[in-house]
Amino acid sequence: MPRQVADSGGHHPIDNEPAVSLDSPGDLGDSPRSRCLGLQKGVSGREGAFMSELKIVTERLVLGPLLSHDAPRLFEYRSAPAVCRYQFWEPRSAHEAEEFIESSRSDSFETPDVWHQLAIRLQAQDLLVGDVGVHFPGDAPLQAEFGITLAPEFQGQGLAREALLGLLDHLFTTRSRHRVFASVDPRNGPSVALLERVGMRREAHFHQSLWFKGEWADDLVYALLDWEWRERA
Repeated sequence: MPRQVADSGGHHPIDNEPAVSLDSPGDLGDSPRSRCLGLQKGVSGREGAFMSELKIVTERLVLGPLLSHDAPRLFEYRSAPAVCRYQFWEPRSAHEAEEFIESSRSDSFETPDVWHQLAIRLQAQDLLVGDVGVHFPGDAPLQAEFGITLAPEFQGQGLAREALLGLLDHLFTTRSRHRVFASVDPRNGPSVALLERVGMRREAHFHQSLWFKGEWADDLVYALLDWEWRERA
């Protein structure tokens, strides 16, 4: 199971509020969570929309497609030791990062069994500060897996939490997912704390279940159901 939680990434980073990393159309509506986060109505999210059409807006952030010119910045923070420590994917160059971006640009957002990466940008500066991955398992209808990575210099500001709350609202409210989950290395304490801060439950602890960077690693699975999200919202 890919891990991308890094704000601390599952083995993607989540918000290290260190590195967060979880390796990632229709209206968002007027849910309590949308109002709380300042999410905008009219967000593109139609069923089967292309990644280029997706946009999720929170109080400080915009989640949307990665663009070709993001490659140098993506390579910069994704190759940082604090970020890639718990990630499978480590770009070796800006060119490899650009190839990664181009390979996912034409994918429809809900294409199953594909990791879709969204940019996390600061609204005020239009600055790339991280990315979030979303995966719709082909053998698990109405479920979604996610991961998040935040650049080290932007961790500790609550940005990973804000991005995840916006993503969860989109997946449950707009995409009508029944269950959303993430997996994380238990040694990645900041990522574990982030998942718990957004209200996710620990469902499983698999011991030495994943061969990762030359050793057997444990794997924690966190999840949230649609009715749990509605209660929290």
